[in-house]
Amino acid sequence: MGICSWKSVEMRVALLFAMVPVFFLMHSGVCGQIVTTYELNTTDSDECFWNGSSYPVGDHDKQDPCVSIVCESGAKRLTLVECGETRPPAPCQIVPPRNGPYPLCCTDYIC
Repeated sequence: MGICSWKSVEMRVALLFAMVPVFFLMHSGVCGQIVTTYELNTTDSDECFWNGSSYPVGDHDKQDPCVSIVCESGAKRLTLVECGETRPPAPCQIVPPRNGPYPLCCTDYIC
């Protein structure tokens, strides 16, 4: 029994360390991204309101505008992750945005 529970703890720790890079990559794959966090005064429901629209708790990747919206009603916080200015270093070239939700709709560059 002791060995079984130890392996369970090891698996949980391994899973945690495996998920951290995935979360990081979700929000770091865009060059020069802009992250803005708004503290909300009230969240009477499990929704956040921004730009005339409501969003349920969780992550929402949009195409128009090209933004990722993270609604955290328990923390009373709304986080926006937007495309930033993309100025490629030499000799890289700008690649036009692709069709799809954030981050596909952001301009990128290749070298």
